Amino acid sequence: DAFRRDITINALFYDIDTFSVIDHVGGLADISRKRVRVIGDPATRYTEDPVRMWRVLRHAARQGFSVEEASADAIRAHGQLIRDCPGARLYEELNKDLSSGRSSGTLSLLKEYGLLSMLLGELGARLEEDADLAGEFMRLMEAHDRMMDSGAPFDAPVAYSLLLWPLA
Repeated sequence: DAFRRDITINALFYDIDTFSVIDHVGGLADISRKRVRVIGDPATRYTEDPVRMWRVLRHAARQGFSVEEASADAIRAHGQLIRDCPGARLYEELNKDLSSGRSSGTLSLLKEYGLLSMLLGELGARLEEDADLAGEFMRLMEAHDRMMDSGAPFDAPVAYSLLLWPLA
């Protein structure tokens, strides 16, 4: 089961009999190095499921970790594959981020890796090209994150109004 997981830090198991962590894929070392690493060949894993790229960046942003070099390089090389994912699935992933209280970090990494334009079309392209606009956008998303962190319920119309503000 560990080898079917996306990233090493999500493939740790706890043995209740020995009160020990079982690590078949180097997840403990990756935690100590503060990095996110894909299990197996990243290019192959991203080709199998392009949404894994988003999840890698989400985990890195939420934990304040870096993305391991081969995993990062494969995102840059295969990012366009995410365009082929069903819109409903991408919408679900976006809602996870918007409701998490950690969306600004994930969106920032998606921008850094050139995935915003593939996920958000014209809006993402404008954010990737215009640093001033991106800065204002990130401040809005940070304010939304603070609202989520304060315990406010997720309000999709508010979240999407902030997300789409640059187009207005």
